[in-house]
Amino acid sequence: MNQKSSAKLVNSQMGIDWKSLDSRLQKQTVDNLQLDKLQSTLEKENKSIQKQSVKLLNNAGINGKMEGGNVSDIISFFQKENRLLIPQDGDPSIIGTAAPYQYNLFSDLIVNPSSVSTTEFQKMAYGDPVIYSSLMYMATVISDMIDRYRNDDKEKEDLVNHSLDNMVISKTKMIRYMLTAMWAGFSLGEKVYNAKKLNGSNKIVISNVIPIPPNSVIFRVDNSGQLKEDGIVQYYYNNLWTGYSNLLSFNQHNPVTGNNPNPYAKKGDLDTPLRTVWAQPIGTVVIPRRKVMHYAIHGNDGLLSPYGRSMLRSSYQYYVQKQALLQISLVAANYKSSPIPVNLH
Repeated sequence: MNQKSSAKLVNSQMGIDWKSLDSRLQKQTVDNLQLDKLQSTLEKENKSIQKQSVKLLNNAGINGKMEGGNVSDIISFFQKENRLLIPQDGDPSIIGTAAPYQYNLFSDLIVNPSSVSTTEFQKMAYGDPVIYSSLMYMATVISDMIDRYRNDDKEKEDLVNHSLDNMVISKTKMIRYMLTAMWAGFSLGEKVYNAKKLNGSNKIVISNVIPIPPNSVIFRVDNSGQLKEDGIVQYYYNNLWTGYSNLLSFNQHNPVTGNNPNPYAKKGDLDTPLRTVWAQPIGTVVIPRRKVMHYAIHGNDGLLSPYGRSMLRSSYQYYVQKQALLQISLVAANYKSSPIPVNLH
């Protein structure tokens, strides 16, 4: 048997169709060549699109050159344009911000990030006996611990102590006003100046401090989140609901318990003060920052906000539960006081 006959016999026994196999291999080679060609074409098209995109950006007035193509390079490319979009009304040495812009609201007005209103906190502070006594105890201890002002400069020391001793309100009462920040988160007092002769020379002294209700104030901050010099706006009249400083909270009244929980409190507070364009321009006054004593209490988050953080915020949930249980107790007492008559005969 010759070699050709032997190969044919082996192929027939193994079931191999070499002619068909060769045809398929040739077709696969053609497909691979077409795939390589297509891939090369796509790479060329991608480079062309990138060049056209850069050209369009340059024609639109965006100067610069993107190198590479990763995210970091793109952010660097748009830095100049981003700075043009952000209002520059604060300290130019500050790059970041404590009050980010959201929802394209490029405004300097910010609302309180608390979803519980200052009015609701005030109800808690003066309506709940446990909370009231706790706050009064802390205010009494703090005000009694503050001693007279000390300074190495005797003239400055005498000037400050003279002001504190001769104000219309006492120093203790002024400190109590400031400590309303424990329940409100912040306190404001407008300083009243007078000229007096002290040690043979005329001096400008603080003669009084007028407290400003916290629920009547909305703040204005610059692009870095710092309180502006003209950033204290008070609603002199037509102060609706709980004050425009609280967008997420409402002042509601329940005839039984006297309180209704703020509806959005269960959803939590905002991460940061929200910038808003909602403000009432009529009936407002702008109080210069330098004329105000502004004291804010910041929570564990250290959030930089002129509204501060109320010390009662973490207890609000239990306060609402207590009010609900009080209402249930009143209903139960009313039910028990009028028992259902039972005929025993």
